[in-house]
Amino acid sequence: MQQINMNLKPLANFRVSESYKVVRSNLMFLGGDIKAILFTSCIEHEGKSTVSINVAKSLAESGKKVIYIDADMRKSVLAARYSVSGIGKGLSHFLSDQASLNDVIYATEQENLFIITTGPFPPNPSELLSRDLFAEAIKVLKNTFDYIIIDAPPITATADPAVIASVSDGAVMVVAAKKVSSRVINNCIDQLKRTGTPVLGAILNKADTKYLTSGYGSYYGKYYSKYYGKQDDSEEA
Repeated sequence: MQQINMNLKPLANFRVSESYKVVRSNLMFLGGDIKAILFTSCIEHEGKSTVSINVAKSLAESGKKVIYIDADMRKSVLAARYSVSGIGKGLSHFLSDQASLNDVIYATEQENLFIITTGPFPPNPSELLSRDLFAEAIKVLKNTFDYIIIDAPPITATADPAVIASVSDGAVMVVAAKKVSSRVINNCIDQLKRTGTPVLGAILNKADTKYLTSGYGSYYGKYYSKYYGKQDDSEEA
């Protein structure tokens, strides 16, 4: 198996690091049946890619064997953001019958963490993801990995998250503070629920922690009463 360098660095902010450990613990307490987990957001720039890769990394650090699938085949930022080197074929190659599943799985410098990148952006992501090949791949990966973390596009941008959710065991919403209204969030949650996939919770991201102990924190508590962790602006996603 080939290895790629993701340039993953330790989180400098202690509170952020501890928040990811909270997310990790809550996911592990869900039980062994919850293995394929979709991460999405309502709109762009809420930090879902940064959050999801750090959750995957945290799970791997705990000794779990994790594979991260970059399924945002329309506007992925992962490869550029982390200056990933050594990439050959990716998810789009596999879904279009140009590569086997083993051909697109890469080890990373983080022990226990593996990745499938997007590959070249195809003109028809939803159609490719809807193929039985993707669902079958998830089943195969469940036999090898403890967790499958899937980074999907934002819900309001495309139908892709609903397609991916249909083969996932659960979904996590990444919500950036002061970015979207509760109405939009509730609509996105409803869309996920219509796929039959459990919405496991939400992660409040890019929050100034001083507000979380004030009246503003109470405001967010009303809408995000079920969340795994929080991340402040010092480690912007």
